[in-house]
Amino acid sequence: DGEDECEPPTAPPTTKDCDICNSDGKKEKPEELTLTYSSNGQNSFYQGEDYASCREGDYPTSARVSVGGETIEVSDGETITIPVNGGAVTSFEFLDDSSSDCFIHTSCSVPIVNGDQIGPWIVGDGEDECEPPTAPPTTKDCDICNSDGKKGKTGG
Repeated sequence: DGEDECEPPTAPPTTKDCDICNSDGKKEKPEELTLTYSSNGQNSFYQGEDYASCREGDYPTSARVSVGGETIEVSDGETITIPVNGGAVTSFEFLDDSSSDCFIHTSCSVPIVNGDQIGPWIVGDGEDECEPPTAPPTTKDCDICNSDGKKGKTGG
């Protein structure tokens, strides 16, 4: 109802050393991006649905992907470096499974952060000591329901 003093959840703060680029100060768009492939896609903590169509879900364990005019073969756990195009997004065309086609936002108006996973792509090579972001804790008084014992439901 808006009168409960609960703040909307926000993405966790980034560690500036782990930011590749962001909208407040570190704006230089990278010319290339190192990504590690995972067939277990996850939603990004920084790039919502309006910015990245690469989302949580199952992706092929190995795939041929066209990105930036190059065809790259990837498999689970493999790290690749891709060119970042001049536009706001970088698109991934899965040549053997078009249902997996997706894009990520690479103009830096939303952060690109080492350790964040955007669909099947984990940003970085895992050697940078950047931990994957974790969801901020919720305040129990603001939870309508959760997995820690508060099970109430609203509506009918």
